[in-house]
Formats: sequence, C-alpha cells, structure tokens
Amino acid sequence: EDEEEDEEEDELDEEGNPVLDEDGNPKKKKREPKFKPDAMLSPINPFSTWGNEPLIEVLELPVDTLLAVRRAQRRSLLEYKEEQDAIATDDMEAIVRDEQEQLVEQLDERIRQWAPRPGRAEMDVFEVRDTQLHQHQSKTDRHVGSLSMRASAQQATFSELYGNAESELKRHLASQKARVAGLAYASNTPQLGNYERLAKQESLSFIEAAEQRAEAIEAFSAESMGGLRKMNKQFLDGCHVFEELGGAKGKDGTYNPEEIEVFKQRLDELDLDVEERGDVWVKHAREQAARHVERSKEALEAFHSAIKDVETDITVLEAAEKQVRSCSLLQQQEQAANDAAMEQLDGKLTLLEGLCEGFGTGSVANLRAGEVDEEEEAKSHANPVSIQMMQCLKSVRWRVHARAGYLGCLQSNIELTEASSVPPIAGEQPPPPDAPEAVPADEETGQEEVPGESATLAALRSRIWPAPPEEE
Repeated sequence: EDEEEDEEEDELDEEGNPVLDEDGNPKKKKREPKFKPDAMLSPINPFSTWGNEPLIEVLELPVDTLLAVRRAQRRSLLEYKEEQDAIATDDMEAIVRDEQEQLVEQLDERIRQWAPRPGRAEMDVFEVRDTQLHQHQSKTDRHVGSLSMRASAQQATFSELYGNAESELKRHLASQKARVAGLAYASNTPQLGNYERLAKQESLSFIEAAEQRAEAIEAFSAESMGGLRKMNKQFLDGCHVFEELGGAKGKDGTYNPEEIEVFKQRLDELDLDVEERGDVWVKHAREQAARHVERSKEALEAFHSAIKDVETDITVLEAAEKQVRSCSLLQQQEQAANDAAMEQLDGKLTLLEGLCEGFGTGSVANLRAGEVDEEEEAKSHANPVSIQMMQCLKSVRWRVHARAGYLGCLQSNIELTEASSVPPIAGEQPPPPDAPEAVPADEETGQEEVPGESATLAALRSRIWPAPPEEE
C-alpha cells in the first residue's frame, strides 16, 4: 500500500490547486517515473540534438578500417617530424654561419692589430679620415639646408606680417568710408559729435596699431639675426671639435684648420646677407607704417570735411525747424485771434438779428411791402436804427471778407498783399469803416454794386434802399 501511495500523487489544475472529485476529495493520478540517465534503462534520450532517437551503444568497426586509420596517423606524424627537423637544421646552419663570419672578422682585426701588413696602418688612417670628412660634409650640407629653410620661413613670416598690415589698412579705410556714408543719417548736432569722436578714436587706434606692427617686424628681424648667429656659432664649434678629434687613436689631427677659416668666412657672408635682409625688412616696415599713418590721416581729414558740410546742413535745418516751430506757434496764436474775431462777428450778427426783429413789424421782409411814398422813404433813411443797421451790415461784410482772406493766407491758398486784409488785434474794436465806393449800377436791376458783396446782402440792400425812380 505504501508503494501504491508513492506511485500516486494529487492532480493539480493550471493554477496549481488540487482538483476535487464529486465527494470533495482530491483526485489522484499515477506518478510518472523519474528519469535515469542510463541508456539501457532509458532507451529514449530527451537531450539528443537529433530528436528522440534510440542510442547506439555498441559501435562495431572492421579491422581493415582500424588499420587504415592507424597507418594514416603514423604517416602524418612522420611528415611533421621531418618538417620540424628541417626547420631546426636551417636555424642551426644560420647560427653557425653568423658565428663563423663574426669570428673571421674578429680574427682579421686581431691579425691587423698584432701582425699588420706593410702600409696597413696608413690605410686605416686614410679610412678614418675619409669617414670623418664624409660625416663633416653631411653636417655641412644639413647646416646649409637648415639655413635655407630658416630663411624661407622668415621671408614667409615677414610677407604674412606685411599682408596683415595691408589688410588692416583696407579694413580701416572701409570703416572710415562707412562712417562718412553714415553721416547722411545724422539728424542733430550731438549725433555728429558722437560720429566725430568715434572716427578720431578709430584713427588713433589704427595709428598706434601700425606703429606696433612696425615694431614687431623690427623685433622679428633682430630675433632672426640672433638665431642665425647662434646656429653658425654652433656649427663652428662643431668644426673645432672635429679638428680636436684627430685620427683613429686621437693623435695627429687630420682635419685641415684652414677649412674652418673658409667656413667662417662663408658664415660671415651669410650673416651680412641676413643683416641686409633684416634692414630691408625694417625699412619696408617703417615705410609701410608711415604710409598707413598718412592714409589714415587723409581718411580722417575727408571725414572732417564731410562732417563740416553735414554740420552746416544740420545747422540750417535746425534753424529752419526752429523757425517752423515759431511760425507754428504764431499760427496758433493767429488762429486764436481769428477765433476771437469770429466770436465778435457772431456778436455782430446777433445784434443785427435783434435790430431786424425790433424795427417796424419785426422782420426785414415786411419793411417795405408794396410801394412807399417819398416821405416814408426819407424817414426810413433818416431813421438812426436804419443807419446803425447799415453800419452793422458793412462791418459784417468787411469782417467776413477779411476773415476769408486771412484764412486763405493761413492755408497757403492766396498771397497776402494788402495791409487791410490783416485782421485786427483781439480785444480792440476799430471804428466802423467808411462805406465802400459804389460801382456803376447794374443795367437789369439798376442797383449799384458793392465789391465783395454777396447775393443775399445785395438783395437785402435793394429791399432796404430801393433804387430812386428815373426822372422823366
């Protein structure tokens, strides 16, 4: 029973919970046997790469196959051993050959040293001398090449400095021209002062920079000269050291001292040439600096001349603007005076309306209804109210004409030519003017025309003073 219980286990669902039967007891299922890694007990190999295939436990190979495999292995082993033996033999032969050559050289040197042949010592001295001369010639060539490279580099540096100075001059002149062109946008005198200050500052800074560039070229020339002399001194020191070395054993100097003097003369000539080149550089630098300063001063003078013209124009414009402002103020004052005069005109018109309403029947239209006799006409002409009304009408007509002309002058439509067109000062009431001179009467109406009189006033005048009847 215990074995049966061991062979069974609880049946579990997907979540791992036991599955119950109808009575509520957990269901039992047969336990799977454990896997044993034994081919005889487990004929199916779950770990096989080729799938679940039965294992082949016994491999039977024929004897002929085993013999062929063994013979092939033996043959390859013998070939490998033969190849390694050949490599070792070649290495040994190379080592022996090198040792033999070294021993032969050592033997030759010892024989030369202890049992030299006749003339061998002189030959050794010649070989040492020839080697020394070749070494010194190579050193001389290297020194000349380094001098040439140094001279070309110095010339390139000087050309670069010279070109940079010319570029700075072009930039400075372009900036000054731009400032001259910018004067067209100046609108007041303080702005011109600011422009002038900036132009002077730019000119002074450029002149200072030009002098600094010339000084830099002079310093570069002096530095180049010092470096060349240092290189030449090192070369001559090497020549003296070479002279002191002497022969193979350090005795009996084989170097010719006269060659050192020749080298020294050549190097002195190189020094003079470089010194002359440096003087030419300094001369060019100073001439360039002087020319740049002159060009800068010319540009500054051109700016000053341009700014003087602009300053004159701006002064005129400022004076004109001031005059325009004063004229505008006067125009405002005149407009205020004109408004006051128009108010006076309104008062006159109001007075006229009152007079018209208070005379006769109260209206001008009903003053003369029909024909009137001469007595009533004479009375009407002698009436002081009528005289005052006429004077008021003349004053209104004169003021309207004067205001219209004055407003036209203010609006620049007509020219003010007559002094009588100037309006009176506000607050002063001039006496009423005389009646204007009459012109010949109109043929149709028979009424005299007054200059400047409108159609309404002419009709009103004809109603108040009708034309006298013609005498028969």
